[in-house]
Amino acid sequence: MHVDAGGLMFSLLAYAQTSVTSNATAGVRHSEEYCAMYGICGKRSDGKYLNCPFGSPSVKPDDLLSSKVQSLCPTITGNVCCTETQFDTLRSQVQQAIPFLVGCPACLRNFLNLFCELTCSPSQSLFINVTSVAKVNNNLTVDGIDFYITMLMVKGYTTPARMSSSVP
Repeated sequence: MHVDAGGLMFSLLAYAQTSVTSNATAGVRHSEEYCAMYGICGKRSDGKYLNCPFGSPSVKPDDLLSSKVQSLCPTITGNVCCTETQFDTLRSQVQQAIPFLVGCPACLRNFLNLFCELTCSPSQSLFINVTSVAKVNNNLTVDGIDFYITMLMVKGYTTPARMSSSVP
């Protein structure tokens, strides 16, 4: 973990089949309404999906995707940085954690907000940087990312958990 400029940086590395040297985000725009990733461009050997690197504007979803996103991610409105398949994958993955978090509504909401933002936020490029890409079946896929959250967000995610687990 690296502390820098009042925020925490976490690095996630995905499985790589063939690594492409990391000028993954050369020329990519980091600003509001821009995506760092969009769509699914491959699958790992364990069946997990791999996102496509995508340094382009966020996309207006159709009505079905918009209503799906709103049902799980009410803070995300308007354009998105996820396809319906990415969203359906997100929903199935977070469903596995809900039984463990249901006793703490604030913890559950924070958990959902974090993964909703990472997956679908229309301003994803402001807090996600694709650090490396890999070629899988002749498609470029996201192999590694850095994502940035502020100390305020960290406190928001951990405070409800501490409060709900304290014993009077």
